[in-house]
Amino acid sequence: MGPRTQAGRHATGRSGGLGPARVGVRGTTGRRPRVARALAVLATVLLFGPHAAPAAAGGGKPAPKPVAPGAAQPVGGLPAGCVRLVDGRHPTLSPDGQRLAFGRMTFDARQVDETGAPVPIPELWVRDLVAKKEWKLPVPSSPDAFTSDGVLLVRAGYGVDPAKGERVPAVAAVPATVGFQRPAWTRDGRRVLIVPRATPEEPTALALLDAAGSSVPLAGTVGLRTDQAVVVAWSPDAKRVYVNALFAPEGRAPVRRVGLVDVASGEMRVLAEMPEWIDIPGHYGTDSVITVPGYGFGPYRPGFEADGRVRRNEWKRPTGPRYGPDVWDAAGRRVTWIEGQGRKEADAFVAEVESGAVYRVTVDGETKWSPALDPTGRRLAFLTADLTAYDNLVTRRRIRVLELATGVAKDLPVAGTDGVPGTLGWTPDGRQLVYELRGGTIGGIYAQAVPPAADRPADARPATPELRPKERTVAWLASADADRVAAAIVRADEAWDASFVGPVRAALVRWMKSDHFVVHGGLRLLGSKGVKEAVPEFVLALGTDRGSTQRLAVQWLARLGAKQVVPELDRLRSGTTFELRVAAAGAMVELGDARGWDTLRTAAKEDAVAARLDVCAALWRIRDPVAVDLLIPWVGDARRHDGWSSPGRDTLGAAAQLALAALTGASHGGDPAAWKAWWNDTAKRTLPAEPPPVPDEARVLFDE
Repeated sequence: MGPRTQAGRHATGRSGGLGPARVGVRGTTGRRPRVARALAVLATVLLFGPHAAPAAAGGGKPAPKPVAPGAAQPVGGLPAGCVRLVDGRHPTLSPDGQRLAFGRMTFDARQVDETGAPVPIPELWVRDLVAKKEWKLPVPSSPDAFTSDGVLLVRAGYGVDPAKGERVPAVAAVPATVGFQRPAWTRDGRRVLIVPRATPEEPTALALLDAAGSSVPLAGTVGLRTDQAVVVAWSPDAKRVYVNALFAPEGRAPVRRVGLVDVASGEMRVLAEMPEWIDIPGHYGTDSVITVPGYGFGPYRPGFEADGRVRRNEWKRPTGPRYGPDVWDAAGRRVTWIEGQGRKEADAFVAEVESGAVYRVTVDGETKWSPALDPTGRRLAFLTADLTAYDNLVTRRRIRVLELATGVAKDLPVAGTDGVPGTLGWTPDGRQLVYELRGGTIGGIYAQAVPPAADRPADARPATPELRPKERTVAWLASADADRVAAAIVRADEAWDASFVGPVRAALVRWMKSDHFVVHGGLRLLGSKGVKEAVPEFVLALGTDRGSTQRLAVQWLARLGAKQVVPELDRLRSGTTFELRVAAAGAMVELGDARGWDTLRTAAKEDAVAARLDVCAALWRIRDPVAVDLLIPWVGDARRHDGWSSPGRDTLGAAAQLALAALTGASHGGDPAAWKAWWNDTAKRTLPAEPPPVPDEARVLFDE
């Protein structure tokens, strides 16, 4: 009742099996300029802090001057045990924990990009945490790591003296002629891997540089793509490399893969694979998907229009939050990562390097990112929040510290009330966690004291809590994050249980006026499961101001046989929009009230394609000869509609034929005379005793 148009569905943009698609990230193509500019300003603020947004185009107030290096920002009350170390980003601790290297951004009014926005210029700073003094190095780069003997490694591809910034020749360096995205050094700084610079269309591989600067690709990483974030970290003994990146295996759909590469052989042991679209913060930027027709292997990503074309997703690397450095413990016995297999799912995993044993150490599925093992491997910390990627909101941010041997977790609050935390890492003594906070009002680098670890052996087996899908789905349905509720509705549909009825109904009441996607998914779920006690929620949906929600409620009230709502349907039949009037009239007829035919016959006299498509959507489920009589004259109409149809089947005549096939099971093409002769002479104006199978294309076109 009320066919879905391609334009209408594409605009919804969120994935899931029930209701309109809503994806974790949205493409920017076709947005209004003011929306695109707003997103650009938001990205600038998140990337460079609240003082970096450029002036509004065409006038307005000028951009504020950048904060002077080292200038204090108002912090207010911090959580217990939390200290603001510096105003900066990219926190990098020395092995003894006494020095903190970090980056800042400055601007030069003479350096602007093609849009006139100022170009950020990186600055490299070091702070002595004991003496509480900081200094700027003459190096236009950001810090990457310290070597075991205190040399500062920078992302420009070389090592410097952290006191003066002079180049250190003993450290492996990336030649200036080699293009790369970022380097990764062994802890002694003698060997360096690079993530090559590549276009999104060009799969590449990690490359190990030899003494002469020649690169040798690691065979196990062939197919690596650089349009999502690439996390690379050497093991303490320099025998293995941890990789967490998007891969495009030949002949397969792209996957996000976590693995350990044996440096000597180049082979990778895969620890985990997950869908490329999994919405774990730090993997890819929001609002950045570009789809390219004609490329790909197998199914397209859920959430895009089912037009028969295979698409490839290209991603924009995120400005934050970033993974921290501590994916290994200090002995190289364990590694960690965050993994998800379904929408909104993210859980923490730990693997024993030698045995290959993998442990899922959380099962709540809540948003997580930037995992960090403490130096002993006893504790795992990660960042977590009520994240709504669709609306770019991060709320209730916190650090969770998990005792691996017992499974006991403790939450520590993040400083302030806004901004996105990232780059979580431990101090060498395991007493504090350091993180950066980007955006918001008090961005900077913070240290948070952590309670001592439990007295357990370092090699104690991690606790693995039992995964209880039903309990998790119920918990997600009560979430304050609408995206998570919508994901829970999809999960409830996949593994239906009667215990979901109450929580889904409660979610519908809670989100009825504020989230179209939850409402659509919840109504469709309860209707498809025949939950008649949910009729009050369907009636509540009739009172919303969104036509598609009202039509969906009308459709399912008819299918649930809710005759008690006929007076409400009759009220809708006499007002509102043409589309809703027709849908309400059709539902009345389905429920046995013949007064609806007056509205349907009048509507069928309309000549507009959209109007007739609405009538088709109302008639295709009404098992009455009158419905056939109204549809037959339209089977030859060659005018195109904008509803969902396969190529060559997007005419009004084809839509009428689909509706007739659903009612009669017959197929007589686009000849009205042939249909009329069959209907009057062969079928004797009688519908089959048993409803024929409904064509899938009819459900796609006519169902709301």
